[in-house]
Amino acid sequence: MITLKKLQEIQLDFDSSHAGRRPWYSAASDDNPEVLEHTALCLAGEVGELANIIKKVSRGDLGYSDARALIAEEIADVFAYTLKIANQVGLSVEE
Repeated sequence: MITLKKLQEIQLDFDSSHAGRRPWYSAASDDNPEVLEHTALCLAGEVGELANIIKKVSRGDLGYSDARALIAEEIADVFAYTLKIANQVGLSVEE
């Protein structure tokens, strides 16, 4: 069984090993709290995508059975960004 602690470690390893225009991982501190802005925007975007799918199911544009897999994907994205923020601020999700 995989623990929340292990998932958080996996997310940290993933974020630390990727590069792009901006670092995928930067720990937040008093000197650079702004590193959380990008991650918070990403999290908000994923929550918005999840809400949009649920909205489509609610108004009948998308069947629940068809939406289930999409909902699962967005929940995974939301969880990944939650783990990322926890790592950035040095919090244990498990605790």
